[in-house]
Amino acid sequence: MPAEPILTICIPTYNRANILVEILTFIKDITQDQPDIEILVSDNASTDNTQSVLEEISKDWGNIRHIRQDSNVGFDLNVNAVVCNALGKWCWILSDDDSFDSILPSVLLDTIKKHESAAHIFIDYNLKSEADGKISPSTANLGNTVEEVFGPKSYCKKTDLAVSFVSSVVVKKELWIDIKADRYAGTNFIHMYAIHDILRNHSAILLGGQLLTMTCVPLESSRGYHSIEFYFRATFSIAQFGLSLPENEQKDGTQEIYMSISGKDNTWQIVSSRRVNTPPLKDRYNLLKKMSKLFGKTPRFWLLDIPLLFMPTILFKIMDSSQIALKKAIKKSKH
Repeated sequence: MPAEPILTICIPTYNRANILVEILTFIKDITQDQPDIEILVSDNASTDNTQSVLEEISKDWGNIRHIRQDSNVGFDLNVNAVVCNALGKWCWILSDDDSFDSILPSVLLDTIKKHESAAHIFIDYNLKSEADGKISPSTANLGNTVEEVFGPKSYCKKTDLAVSFVSSVVVKKELWIDIKADRYAGTNFIHMYAIHDILRNHSAILLGGQLLTMTCVPLESSRGYHSIEFYFRATFSIAQFGLSLPENEQKDGTQEIYMSISGKDNTWQIVSSRRVNTPPLKDRYNLLKKMSKLFGKTPRFWLLDIPLLFMPTILFKIMDSSQIALKKAIKKSKH
């Protein structure tokens, strides 16, 4: 492996040894003959057998390295650690539970060589539901196009903030370090806000083709960290970032994109949480206080969010029963 590979595939992980071994075995098979690619795994102080998996797979694989955090530093700082410790000029931040077409690493290398002046490559993707396996396009839905865009506004408008999924991010390491990305630790979206910051002075390549597939994990999944609280916290983070944008990005429409998308997500979180496990009334009032500070100036908050937050649970059960009955009727009519 060269002293400075072109691309490092950066994989932050925590307690997912079984999943990790699958993605690493796949990557090993398709990249062993590509010396310009390094693989770096950052273990966030896992308590399972992640370390033994990494040691075993590294025995006959010269392109892989792994580091370990002394304690669980959280998602954001683990992402920052894996990027900052990479040897590659470019870093692809890959979640250990996502999958991709075998040609994607080669496509990324070609794209980097063709667009050396760019700072970031956004990989468009499909979403795969962990619950039923259903495949759907990302909100960016770029088709098969490859396009260069300049500035946060154009980028946000084109991608519809689909960059919130970390595996879509390929970034120049030196720029990530230059903007001190670790200051976004604790937001759950260090990658998204770092890219926004970088694009104030650089361009991005939007890579269509949907060569990447993201695993969409439902609320209250068995993985534990995808809880109702997790999703609300993520939505609030996006809104808070939008409200904190400088005046020029408030006036040019960039802030509006952040607030519009987070507002829609907030409504979806309310409906999902009420269907899965209705929060106690006290918790809903606490949510209301937080929401009002972020979305209180929008009609959606008053017309949709408040009624959905406090409407009787029985109405949600009736809606779900009606939806199930309708789906069965449509399915029956097709046979």
